Amino acid sequence: MDNHTERMKLAAWLDEWRLDRTLSQADGESGAGPAAGLSLDASDGQNTRSSGLRVGDILLLRPVTPRTAHRPTYVVVWAADGAAGWWRVVPFGRFSTPATPDEIETGLKARPLRVLCLWNGHAVASRRLVSWAWQVGRMTRTERAGVSAAGEARRGPHLIHPLDPRYTYRDEERALWHEWDDAAQDTDTARVDDQAPTDLWEGACAAETPADPKS
Repeated sequence: MDNHTERMKLAAWLDEWRLDRTLSQADGESGAGPAAGLSLDASDGQNTRSSGLRVGDILLLRPVTPRTAHRPTYVVVWAADGAAGWWRVVPFGRFSTPATPDEIETGLKARPLRVLCLWNGHAVASRRLVSWAWQVGRMTRTERAGVSAAGEARRGPHLIHPLDPRYTYRDEERALWHEWDDAAQDTDTARVDDQAPTDLWEGACAAETPADPKS
């Protein structure tokens, strides 16, 4: 990729970044959390398969952490990871322009699925994906192979300057999995019997709903 192309891509990404920062400040992103008043039927669209996940499944994470509540977060099951029942899951980017060489244009038409952030993959247990995500589509084997073999034309520009805002962006995106793991650990610890909620969002709503004194 020549310097002119890199500058053009960086300029396009910076335009999206600045707009996102402006909108986030207007929305009060720093205080983002599960939105008050939201309710979710645990059976509404839930993927109830206990072991039916496949490589290529595109999932929409449930809004159970500050980051997933702030914006729709899509991921793809990229590969099996280690022990049985664990998967390498890769998120799609929040911008339609790849930020770095390890973010790649997918060729998918839907705007939230245009960029895949291979650098931000994470190992997730199958049971958590089944409980806390909806399956919304698939990436075909050909589409996944295209991402893996992508040349520079489909990748973002290199990171060079130490004050580049893309370092801040990457730190923010890593928080996705920190929040996810913390929420999962807290919920697993709190689940002391079979009557405990099996859905993280359902449990969060129940905790916020005061008991009816007439009951």
